[in-house]
Amino acid sequence: MSGFHRFSPRRAEHERFARAVDAAERDRAREETTGAEEFGAELAVVFALRGLGAAAEPDEQARARMASRIRTGEPVEDPPAPEPEPRPEPEPAARVPGPRRGPRPGAVLAGACCLLLALVGFGLVLSRDALPGDTLYELKRAREAVNLGLTFDEEARGHLHLEHAAGRLAELARLTERTAPGAAHPGYRTALADFEADARAGVTRLVTLGTGSAGTQLDELRSWARAQADRLAGLRAALPAETVPHGDASAQLVRRIGERATALAGRMGCNRITSGRTDELGALPAPGPCASPDRRVDRDPPRAADPPESARTPERDTGPPAVRLATRHAPVRPEPPTTPELPAPTIEPTRVHPAPLPTDISRPRLPDSIPEPPALLEVPPVLPGLPEVRIG
Repeated sequence: MSGFHRFSPRRAEHERFARAVDAAERDRAREETTGAEEFGAELAVVFALRGLGAAAEPDEQARARMASRIRTGEPVEDPPAPEPEPRPEPEPAARVPGPRRGPRPGAVLAGACCLLLALVGFGLVLSRDALPGDTLYELKRAREAVNLGLTFDEEARGHLHLEHAAGRLAELARLTERTAPGAAHPGYRTALADFEADARAGVTRLVTLGTGSAGTQLDELRSWARAQADRLAGLRAALPAETVPHGDASAQLVRRIGERATALAGRMGCNRITSGRTDELGALPAPGPCASPDRRVDRDPPRAADPPESARTPERDTGPPAVRLATRHAPVRPEPPTTPELPAPTIEPTRVHPAPLPTDISRPRLPDSIPEPPALLEVPPVLPGLPEVRIG
């Protein structure tokens, strides 16, 4: 029974009601406390406003001034306001200088490299049309030297030298058009000197390759020499008097190149093409008549051939062998038959003529001179007058 009364629903309802009453009382007490606090704050505001009102009350002068305005309606000048007392300006706090950050060396170096590359590229573009004697002409020659240094094939390098030499004559023609007739200009000698240097370098390489192969490079040299000789002959009249001897020397060099290529090409079918000596134009042709390697006569005398087996004399027999007959009785020795002797045949040996040995024996042609091994890297002179740089 006691357990039933303890956990009955009625008792639970009473407990919930008691808890609700207690909570309401606590809320009411909290509200009263909060209201008292708010009322005290409002009273403090009222007291502050009253104090401000007394402080803002006009003095006797202000009241007299307002009364006179009301009576007369005339404006009354206000007395000058007292000047405010000067207040000392606060001194600014000392500023501690922080460490300065200088420019980073990596950024400075990268910027300098970019600027240098831009200037070099711009200069290379402008130097394409530079003529001998101009400011950018040396930069143009430096660019050509770099192209030659990056060309590792000997034949391609020789053709590139000849191309540069032909370009010097084209620049010389443009220089004569830009300069007054007969006027001296330092670019004339520079162009002719560079032409001769490139021509010698290209001819030396192509002559070496032509004499060691089928000789197609020699035919190209002859065609190139004829074309450059015609161009020099046309430019001679436009050159000043002091430059004419230099032009004649260049024409003589071109004529020698054509003659050298013709002489070497004419000996391509000979046993000996070059003499083993060289000069500024490369290998020199061999002197003497041309002996074809297919028509060399062997100086050893021919050896007689042995006669054939059929022509040899057979050996004669001495006679038939003795015949022995065996019988049961006493042996009877038969008489040898009498056979007529036949005359020995007279056989004349057939004379066989030996086959003639070939007189034309083709032998392989050995090279006249051992070419020097090409350098691994050869950089032509960057500036005129400097030697070439060879590595290897």
